[in-house]
Amino acid sequence: MQTPDGQWRVETVRQRDQEWLQVVHEGVAIQFLSLESARAILKKAGVDWAELVPVERLT
Repeated sequence: MQTPDGQWRVETVRQRDQEWLQVVHEGVAIQFLSLESARAILKKAGVDWAELVPVERLT
């Protein structure tokens, strides 16, 4: 998911049996986040989680 302008992105990362979120902004990824942590980062940056839109997955 990302903001409509594409400046903020939230991605699900899966590796073996683990899954976490990462928040990406200006090429910097903050990894190993829970849903609550990702929401808190976006909120602190002034981004409303409800503004995020789905993004097509790259394969």
